Amino acid sequence: MYSRKDSRVKQEGLGNERDDALWAYRTAFKTPIGTFPYRLVYGKSENRLIQLNKLDEWQANANENSCLYKEATKCHHNARLKQRRQFEVGDLVLLYNSSLKLFLGKLKSQWSGPFIVQTVFPYGTVE
Repeated sequence: MYSRKDSRVKQEGLGNERDDALWAYRTAFKTPIGTFPYRLVYGKSENRLIQLNKLDEWQANANENSCLYKEATKCHHNARLKQRRQFEVGDLVLLYNSSLKLFLGKLKSQWSGPFIVQTVFPYGTVE
């Protein structure tokens, strides 16, 4: 059986666990900003008194670390991009038939064609 008393106990337990999880998240070191979020918001570490004049320095340092992290992420993403093939009028191309992917026979090819490119539109669209 299920009673209201049981549900209240469960909800209280979840509240404490949620508070602990939020505290752990707020006081954990974050790589993109290079510091602790608590330090950025309050200007001091947890349970320690630190001068507030270093707050601007920490915020500038965190901003710089964030920009460096964003730039590194962008470079990593751009390095993994595949270059699009440029088609010209008269090229022979194969068409990928994605509907055969689900019910592919042993020797059935997913490609059909070859087709001849007649016109090239912007953004890689061909006819």
